Amino acid sequence: MYWELPIAFYKLMDRKENLVLLETSKYDEENYKSFLFIDPIQILKADEGDELPYLFDHIEEYLSKGYYLVGYLSYECGYHFEEIATDSIPEHPIAWFGIYKRPIVFDHLTGTFNEEAFRDGLDINPLEGDYRISGLHLSISKKDYLLKVKRIKEYLLSGDTYEINFTCKYRFNFYGNPIALYCSLKEKQRVSYGAFIKSGLKSILSLSPELFFKLKDGRITVKPMKGTIKRGRTLDEDSLLANSLKNNEKDRAENLMIVDLLRNDLGKITEIGSVKIAELYSIEKYRTLFQMVSVIEGILKKDLTYYNIFKAIFPSGSVTGAPKVRSIQIIDELEDTRRGIYTGAIGYISPYKEAVFNVAIRTVVIEGNNGEMGVGSGIVSDSLPEYEYEECRLKAQFLTIQDEEFELIETILWDNGYPLLEKHMERLRRSAEYFDYPCDINRIVSALVKHSQDFKAGAQYKVRLRLSRSGEVSIENSLIKEDQNSLMIILSGVTIDSNDRFLYHKTTHRRLYDKMYQKTQKDGFADIIFMNEKGEITEGAISNIFIKKDGYLITPPVECGLLNGVYRQYLMEIQSNTVEKVLSLKDLQEAEAIYICNAVRGLRRVRLHSEKRIEG
Repeated sequence: MYWELPIAFYKLMDRKENLVLLETSKYDEENYKSFLFIDPIQILKADEGDELPYLFDHIEEYLSKGYYLVGYLSYECGYHFEEIATDSIPEHPIAWFGIYKRPIVFDHLTGTFNEEAFRDGLDINPLEGDYRISGLHLSISKKDYLLKVKRIKEYLLSGDTYEINFTCKYRFNFYGNPIALYCSLKEKQRVSYGAFIKSGLKSILSLSPELFFKLKDGRITVKPMKGTIKRGRTLDEDSLLANSLKNNEKDRAENLMIVDLLRNDLGKITEIGSVKIAELYSIEKYRTLFQMVSVIEGILKKDLTYYNIFKAIFPSGSVTGAPKVRSIQIIDELEDTRRGIYTGAIGYISPYKEAVFNVAIRTVVIEGNNGEMGVGSGIVSDSLPEYEYEECRLKAQFLTIQDEEFELIETILWDNGYPLLEKHMERLRRSAEYFDYPCDINRIVSALVKHSQDFKAGAQYKVRLRLSRSGEVSIENSLIKEDQNSLMIILSGVTIDSNDRFLYHKTTHRRLYDKMYQKTQKDGFADIIFMNEKGEITEGAISNIFIKKDGYLITPPVECGLLNGVYRQYLMEIQSNTVEKVLSLKDLQEAEAIYICNAVRGLRRVRLHSEKRIEG
């Protein structure tokens, strides 16, 4: 179980200036601490590339005095490091670092702070302020975008480059509290390398999953991302899609191209023969997609400065293309807007020869009432310009779609014990794995047993278990009374979308089902039956459905858009005449018998009310 970052962190940020939060919200054995830097003794800035050597001289000076240096480098710093001439005027500053005595550290494993006074003074009141976004638009017209991608493909054909990471920007009006927006985006995009920077009127919100580099014990590690595929609706679909990405020759070739580029970059600053590929074509899971990542490591040469390190590897090849220098030149020619912090790097350098920086993708900049977010994609020889443009448009959903918090649930029968407990726990475990919810099955079973100790012998109880995103478990129960509803079902006039992943998991995210079920209850129906966008029968609001025909019990396949109910599983195991088959409304109307089932009520024969449907 991991602990969420307390609201006190964000409330403290709301009161401070020139602060940096480096937050881990996707936890693993290496990433389980978040850092808040407040009250800098000084701010270092560079407005032009020629100022970067002097900025890094100051960084080294303050590191030698025991301070932390925390901040960002904009993408445009790369023109200086790679010695590329450009006429573009960068956004100021191109580099910003605060000098801090030490961070406030939150350990997500233990739920503790490194500072006693801060821990004792937690403010648990909600964060004040909300936000509103309006006027969202791309900085480039579709016509111009398609023309520029066409030009990139000409460069690819001529052999100038093998890939170009082409970007543009969304711009919008912003009203409210940038920290509230950051908290909202964090729930949609849980990552290991998140960041929030506040400096004057400017706020930088980065929800980056990509590590630029990590420096520890004299070893440097880079972790480029190249290759994506959308996630499935279930754990089984996830497995198939992840394997498809891992074995896709095109994605592997693009990933390897960036790996080779970064190996070459690391070779400039590492001991001869020390650069190794620690992981190749690994797959990481995120909320909506899988990413292909590789890990390259090397042992740093002695007496290197941070200026030497950044000069060798900045910007990351994953946000330029290959070869890097020619790709940057083409980007400079074709991109209409300066990238700024987008595709740059955000992170910290400690006085203990440690550093971590992200690649600043999925990053929003807000200044006053103006906001912007960069989006981009890798253009290769077989890229389809129309498809790439639509992908850029879809990426606006990161800002605009509001996610609903939800819990995983199991509704369990207690009848002198939990008869189908193993199936309930397996379904819960699989959904928890799918959504990345901490789930200790042994602890949950113990809690269920303890909860039932005072139940009356001979009585039946409905036990409702809820599992939160943080792994917290809550249990409540009620006596099962005789069902007073008629054994009549009715059709819903609202269709469901079989692509909705929440249909395949038992969660509190079921507003439509709850609303429609409440309507049926008023009229005394046992359940309401849904159909999907293809007109296929799926399930009831609280039950699975079977029909009897030609000696068989037939139920819709899960792929139609339904929950694989615990009693459905049980029935298909013990009844040899059960089969899965797509069912139409005609099948339902002509069935010899209709049954609904769930884990609490078991199997019940019902009749279909054929005269009307309940509308939403």
